[in-house]
Amino acid sequence: MTLDAPPTPHVMSEGAVIEPGSDNIRIVVVGNGRPGWYDDLAYASETQRFVNREEVEEEFYVSDSVIPIGPWSRCSRSWFKQTESLSDNVREGETVAIFGLPRHLLLKAQSALQAHAISPPDTFIGSREAQALQYETAEWLKLELAAESVDTLAMGVNNPGLRTVTIDRAQGALIGMHIDSLDGADLDSRRTARVRAAVNFGPGTRWFLLLPTPLECLARSLKVGDRPADAFCLTGASVYAAGLLTPVIALRINPGEGYIAPTDALFHDASSMWAQDRSFNSQMLVRLTSHQASTRNRDNFPARHPPS
Repeated sequence: MTLDAPPTPHVMSEGAVIEPGSDNIRIVVVGNGRPGWYDDLAYASETQRFVNREEVEEEFYVSDSVIPIGPWSRCSRSWFKQTESLSDNVREGETVAIFGLPRHLLLKAQSALQAHAISPPDTFIGSREAQALQYETAEWLKLELAAESVDTLAMGVNNPGLRTVTIDRAQGALIGMHIDSLDGADLDSRRTARVRAAVNFGPGTRWFLLLPTPLECLARSLKVGDRPADAFCLTGASVYAAGLLTPVIALRINPGEGYIAPTDALFHDASSMWAQDRSFNSQMLVRLTSHQASTRNRDNFPARHPPS
């Protein structure tokens, strides 16, 4: 199985290095700080726009969708906190964390994909191998995070070349940057909502797009009269119109890696725009037992570029 290579310089513009703001969410990277860890990890786009279907003919979005369009610049290392574990680093609504699968799950994913290399995507998704892989990944994550629960959603697949991937099933169209409302739409519900975990089984690379502005900062900026904006104002269009949807960060999620993010409190989407192959991914909703979650077995985390 051939894994994706990093994006080439002509795909992503070097541009100016983007530094984090004082209120921006920081990104936790679990691992041992290997050489080159951060070289291709994240890029930022300070330009977004409403979708113009005449300009983006290959993509179909719902009206008033907002997408990042580049040019893309490297994020400085100041965005990231390297850690040997997730202890004291995964907090509801505060942190985005990138982690690697343990070796036994990484090998199982590679074996399952190789066995279904010429099968249609739906055949693999419905296979016993894929279902077992999802179940074991969820159980491992629950143990590592000491989570109260991990609910597994359907496995997904993304073809390469998609600027964003989330679809409004009713309209059959992409929705662009958005905020989830899985555990309630009001601000109090968002503060305590489950966090989303997503694992990329490969063979292609995915990117996690996020607006690194905490929910509370957005709510303060989008005021209705004298009180902060409620969930009905937290749309991509309203945030874009207020000049708040910048920068958008693209975090590289290699095969065998995943992320944990408070997507009920974070504008986000995923992307395969620089991928060379399709990617299968497992989505999970995690209920943490407290505001702090811990992990063990840090030596199980692989390098950012697993061997082919």
